[in-house]
Amino acid sequence: LFLDKVSSPQDLDARDHEGRTALIDAILVGDEEMVAMLIAAGADRSVRDQHGRTAEDYAALAAREDLLRLLSRQREVKSPDAG
Repeated sequence: LFLDKVSSPQDLDARDHEGRTALIDAILVGDEEMVAMLIAAGADRSVRDQHGRTAEDYAALAAREDLLRLLSRQREVKSPDAG
């Protein structure tokens, strides 16, 4: 798994031979704790793999509402405050 290759913040959005990031990898194996850690570390949820899919796409395909909630929270944190 590509998750094993993340050793520094610069590696968070690095891609493997299929264009997948550690966040996508964590989604694919269903590791909620790793997904939360990667999000907290600043992993980019909008990165697409060679198939054009994001981490959110894979979470939706797997029907993982828990992972979709984690990804949604990251989006809310990064959105500018409308107030």
